[in-house]
Amino acid sequence: MDEFIKVDCFFKKSTYEQMKKVVEFENSKNAIFKPERSSNNEVSDFVNGCVVTYLKRIYGQDNFVPFDHIGNSGKLKNKIKDYMERKGIKQKELSTIAQVDESNLSRILNNKSQPSLDNFLRIWTALDCPPLEEILYREIENEQ
Repeated sequence: MDEFIKVDCFFKKSTYEQMKKVVEFENSKNAIFKPERSSNNEVSDFVNGCVVTYLKRIYGQDNFVPFDHIGNSGKLKNKIKDYMERKGIKQKELSTIAQVDESNLSRILNNKSQPSLDNFLRIWTALDCPPLEEILYREIENEQ
C-alpha cells in the first residue's frame, strides 16, 4: 500500500477560483452523465490528478530521450502503425484523410523514411492528435 505525504502549497486566488470552477463543472457532469464516478471531488483531488498526469507525461517523454541519454544520438522513430491497429484505422483511410500518398505513408509507417513536418502534422491531425509518447520513440544506439 502506498504511503501518503501531505504537501501544503499556495495558489493565487484567481487560480484557485479557476480550479474550483473546473471541479464544480466535473462534479456536475459526473452526477448527470457518469453516476458511477464520484461527484464530490474537491480542489485537492484536482491538484493531485494534475500532478500525477504531469508526472506521467514527463516520464512518458523518457521514450524520446531517456534522462541518462541526453546528448547521445538516436533516431526518432514512430509507432503510428501500432496506434492505427489499436484504433482500427486502415492505412488507405489514413492516407485519404491525411492527404499523404499511400506509398509515402507506407515508408513512414515502416520507419523507412522520416516524414516532412507537414506530412507528420497531417498524419497526427488525422489521428486526432494522440499524445506524442504514444506514437514516437527514440531508438538509442548502443554505446561502445
